[in-house]
Formats: sequence, structure tokens, C-alpha cells
Amino acid sequence: QGDRAVKFNFIQARDFSEDKAAVKDGKSQLWGYIDPKGKWTVPPRFEEAFSFSNGKAVVKFNNRFAYCNHDG
Repeated sequence: QGDRAVKFNFIQARDFSEDKAAVKDGKSQLWGYIDPKGKWTVPPRFEEAFSFSNGKAVVKFNNRFAYCNHDG
């Protein structure tokens, strides 16, 4: 068995890409991004979020899809 690398309260998560993973927060039910240590780099505020590619990720915010950069 491996050790748990990240303590979490996430109900969904996507694979890491460009050192960030999209995760759905269990409390707010919103998506944001964490780093490999589990620290929020983009706080949860999206209805949906996908993995980064070439510095951008598709997110759903206010019922519209858009691109987000590493700063959110």
C-alpha cells in the first residue's frame, strides 16, 4: 500500500497536467485547481473544470464555457 500524498475533501478529480489538477470541492460543490501538494492554486469557483493544455483549461462559469489560465 502507498502513503496518501494529499489530504483532501474532494468529491471528484481529474489527472494532473502542467502541475495542476482540477478538483471538485466537497463543501462548495465547485471546481478549482490544486498543486501536487494539495494546495489550492485556483480556488473553487467553477461549475466545471478540465485539465490544462498549453497553459489553458476549459472551465464553466456562470453557465458559460471559457478558457482559464494558470492564475485563474
